Amino acid sequence: MINLDMNSIDEIIKKAESDLEPLPVYDGPTEQCLICFDEKPVDYFTKTECGHDQYCKECLTAHYKVKTKDGDVLKVKCIDVNCEREIKEEEILGFLTDEAVKEKFRKFK
Repeated sequence: MINLDMNSIDEIIKKAESDLEPLPVYDGPTEQCLICFDEKPVDYFTKTECGHDQYCKECLTAHYKVKTKDGDVLKVKCIDVNCEREIKEEEILGFLTDEAVKEKFRKFK
């Protein structure tokens, strides 16, 4: 069992925060992602075939990557909980940038 005092926890948090890269400054129009709740430039978003445009590309990429790593790719539904559309393979592959993850997706599909 690990026993941490408040000073140790504060040091861990400060270290983690110092490792973060600052967000780029952007003065154009932004939107809030419904997954990460970050305000991001509108070009960080994409519109799905079913019309959802409230999710940033980073969150969609992470979602499809997790689904692939978990082997849960046979019937990937839209990330919107109220949508039943099945995401097409080419749409998912468009978000996956790592070739190894793409190959894993194809293998499981």
